[in-house]
Amino acid sequence: MERRICRLLLGLLCTWALAGCRPEEEVLLENTEPEKVQLVVWGAEEDTELMNQIIESFQMEHQGEADFHILYEVQGESQCKDALIGGLEDGADVFTFADDQLNALAAAGALDPIKNIDAIRSRNLSGAVEAASVNDQLYAYPLTTDNGYFLYYNKQYITEEQVKTLDGILEAAAANEKLFIMDWSSAWYVYSFL
Repeated sequence: MERRICRLLLGLLCTWALAGCRPEEEVLLENTEPEKVQLVVWGAEEDTELMNQIIESFQMEHQGEADFHILYEVQGESQCKDALIGGLEDGADVFTFADDQLNALAAAGALDPIKNIDAIRSRNLSGAVEAASVNDQLYAYPLTTDNGYFLYYNKQYITEEQVKTLDGILEAAAANEKLFIMDWSSAWYVYSFL
């Protein structure tokens, strides 16, 4: 059974901020100064480079539509739900989180339903869209489906047949006075064992 853990990016960096910032009447007024839009984005430390690229790309694509001031803050995805539920008003405007937090975030009112579902479905893997949905309602934009589990082993001690099962690996390790090592401290990694 394969489990995909998706990191999700809400709002693809503030599409909502542009859609409803000003009443229509104000848009028609001549205004030489672009509106200032300040946003805080949360993401994992290991995603800093990726998130900065997304932010830069967003700012280039929407250049001239507003004066964006986007601050990226490191917030671990595993703690995102607790940080938001602890104070929705103090949370980020845009944030990434692991898909196992989706139900709690949606129930707490931290997420708004996504309206352009067909566009999102057409650009993403069905598993990623499902991971971003609750009861067929999309609540987040899929960012990645990149979790993979890797087994590194020394072919000198373990055959291709033995490596197919954990029992085979353990037998080969014992026969060669070697150890099998795995991170048991995280539910993310223990899942691969199951």
